[in-house]
Parts: sequence; C-alpha cells; structure tokens
Amino acid sequence: PAERASAAVASAAAEPVDKGAAQYGGAGPKAVAALKEALEHKGTPYLWGGSTPETGFDCSGLVQWAYAQQGIRIPRVTDQQILAPNGTEVKRGDLLPGDLVFFRDPSGYVYHVGISLGGDRFLHAPRTGDVVKESSLDEPYYAERFTGSRRFDEASGQGAAATEAAAAPDPAAVEAAQAARARDAEEVKRPNTLTFKALSRQEAIQHSSTVQFMRAIRPEEAAGYRRASVADSAAAALDGPTDYPGDDAAKSQLATWMARKAAEAGLPRELPVMAALVESNLTNIQGGDRDSVGFFQMRLGIWNKGEYAGYPSKPELQLKWFIDTALAVKKQRLARGETGFLTDPSKWGEWVADVERPQENLRYKYALQLQRARQLLGG
Repeated sequence: PAERASAAVASAAAEPVDKGAAQYGGAGPKAVAALKEALEHKGTPYLWGGSTPETGFDCSGLVQWAYAQQGIRIPRVTDQQILAPNGTEVKRGDLLPGDLVFFRDPSGYVYHVGISLGGDRFLHAPRTGDVVKESSLDEPYYAERFTGSRRFDEASGQGAAATEAAAAPDPAAVEAAQAARARDAEEVKRPNTLTFKALSRQEAIQHSSTVQFMRAIRPEEAAGYRRASVADSAAAALDGPTDYPGDDAAKSQLATWMARKAAEAGLPRELPVMAALVESNLTNIQGGDRDSVGFFQMRLGIWNKGEYAGYPSKPELQLKWFIDTALAVKKQRLARGETGFLTDPSKWGEWVADVERPQENLRYKYALQLQRARQLLGG
C-alpha cells in the first residue's frame, strides 16, 4: 500500500547512515563506486521486477543497477549472481564495502542479495512494502540464511582517497553493462521468460520466509532442513523413467531419466543434466569435438573399452560413466574432509567440472546450467 511505503521512506530517511559505510579503504574502486550508487537510493520503495531508481528496486535489481554504472555486468537474478564467473568467493570475516552478500531458503535456493558496507552491515531492498535500507548479518533472520558472498572488483589494498581516485569506469564497459541490464528489464515484463519465472520464485520465497519467521531457528536446525530438502528432491527424481527414452525423446524426458539414475546412486539429480546441457545440449552426439561422443562427450580413444565398451550406441553406459566418475570425485572430496558440496547447489558446477575436466577457463559453464536443469526437471 502507498501509505505503508511512504511511512517506510520517511523512516529510512530519518535513519542515520552507518558510520562504517564511509570507510572504504582497501575495497576495489568500482565496488566502492557501486556501493555509493546504491546508497544514493536508500529509502527508494521496493518493487518486484524493479531495476532503476525511477521504478524502484527489488534486491537483485538494485545490485545489478549499481554495478552496471561501473561497467561490471552481473546477472539479473540472485541464484545466477552467486554463480557468476566474474565473482570471487569471499569469507564473511573478509567482507569489504561493495561485496555482495547472499541468502538462501532452507532448500538451499539463493533468493536474496545485498551489498556489504564492510563488516556485518549491508544495504538491500528487502521486500514488498519496505524500502532500500541497511540491515545486519547478525540479525537472526539474516544470520541463519546467510550462504556466502562474492567480490566483483578486486580489493585495492589502498586508502579511501586512492580508491576513489581510481574509480573512473570505462565508458564502453558501462554502455555494455547498461545494455545488458536493459535487456534483462525487458525480459522481466514477459511472463514466459526464464527471468520472469526466476524473479517470481525469488518474490514468493521472500514473502513466505518472512511470514513464517516466527521464531529463531538454530543453525543446526536450518542445516538439517536443507539436507532433508535435498534428499526429498532426489527422492522425487525416482519417479522418472527407468529405461532410456530414446535419442528422439524430449529433453525433459532425457533429463528425468538421467535424474532418476543419479538419485538412485545418491547424487543430486541435477548433476548429469548440468553436464549434458553443456557438453551436448542433451543430445547423443555422434562425432563431436575430435573423437568425443555422446551426451557427455566421452573420448572414444579413452572410454570405448572395458565396462564402457560400446557406449556410443548405448547411452545407458554413458550415464553409468558419468555417475561412476561423479561418485569417485565425491569419495575423493570426502576423504579430504570436504562435505559442504553435498548440500550446497552453488558448488555443484565445480563437482561436474571435476568429472568432465574441461579447460580451466571453461569450468564455470556447468554452474550456469543449474537453473535450466531444474526447469527441465519440473522445478
């Protein structure tokens, strides 16, 4: 309602700016400039799908807008922003102004984002009826949902004055980033686009999680819910077809077949689908790059022997190879004491990359297919 939004704007305008927000030393110059741009719009009403000061902002629209002003392209929706290849993972204790902080629901879906002010304070567009404002990672609601942070401009290691002096963006880069932002804004207006659907999911989770947050949930409880959700997701995949549906089957049928076999082996159902989308666009390719063949582009000279002999004409063996290799990677990681990748979807792209072993500069591509894999699997 307009009355509630107006009251929220007045409240935010009266709220003193956190003193830490002025301490930018050490942060990357473009990150500092992006944060300052966002701070200019403190008090702007939240609007689902909003991506400009004129319309208002939702959470991911705000950070995309702020960084586009500096010539840095960031995807439109939260679950892709955290996976963006030009972002670098940052530990909570190392947060600098301008870093992005992300929040997930109990299933592990990343649905909310803010811009760090350094330390525990961050700026964000929270929800319908609210405005762009500051909050703290120490607040129980955000503390239990915090799932990581990313840096899109390298730390300068210099003082605040030197950082500001280096902040001038490249005009061509700004133009390209703004053009990409504008295209995304148009996508939001069309109900059948992936961007519209993803933002709708963000909004639904933001609303439901706010309404349901009636008591503080201990971190160990939240982790338990997350594990259960992943397990439930895998169990749901067991409804997929048992037998290979054929080379001419719809991609959704091929995806659900792969998902069922992955779930039966104790793997996330999305894993083989993410791999096949990158390697073959979910097609049983015969004669790909060099002597690579099949859904996962397995090399004939290496794999067409032993237990995988005849795999070009037997997709069941192709999937067996992927599952066997993914399980071997899982075993190696667990032996090193790593466990977070099992229930953190943002790390599944790296898991697939360890199976497929592409060139180092191409490893990021698998993570970008998580949302598409889920859409093929019905959610």
